[in-house]
Amino acid sequence: FKLIYPIRYEYFTNSANWLKYMGFGKKSSGGIYGISRVNPFSQIDSRFFRGDLMKKIFGLGYGNCSQSENLQIFQSEFYLKNIHFQYYWFATAYTYLENGICGLMSYLILVIGCIYESLKSIIRKTNRNLGIFSFMLSFAYVFIFFYNQSLITSAGYIFYFALAGIFII
Repeated sequence: FKLIYPIRYEYFTNSANWLKYMGFGKKSSGGIYGISRVNPFSQIDSRFFRGDLMKKIFGLGYGNCSQSENLQIFQSEFYLKNIHFQYYWFATAYTYLENGICGLMSYLILVIGCIYESLKSIIRKTNRNLGIFSFMLSFAYVFIFFYNQSLITSAGYIFYFALAGIFII
């Protein structure tokens, strides 16, 4: 590893460097990312919201952080100004920026509702296979939400469609 990535090798020599690499800590710059995968909320609060309670609760507004690689007309001013922070790489950071705590809570309610309906279906043995599938998908949703941006891209609609199955049947 040292021969292939000599610059990044130092981050993996001890646990303190690894935590810095991943972006832990209040004074972290985000590690290898502009906004950290593991600590986006405090970084967004300090860089963008700057103590504004309304922004923390409601975010900057739906669509105000949008990025479009293909059509420049759909790129927001905020995106163009802050592209170097790469906040759009992770669904958590993107959602928190656009929708604040209310947006994050709505996603949480969605997942809790899916887990509840899935367990209800499994316990009552009605559509048991669909319930098990939806239950596993709900937990995968949480991990994907923190892991990358796939839930806020066009591919995310397939995921939402699959989760909706438990409510339809």
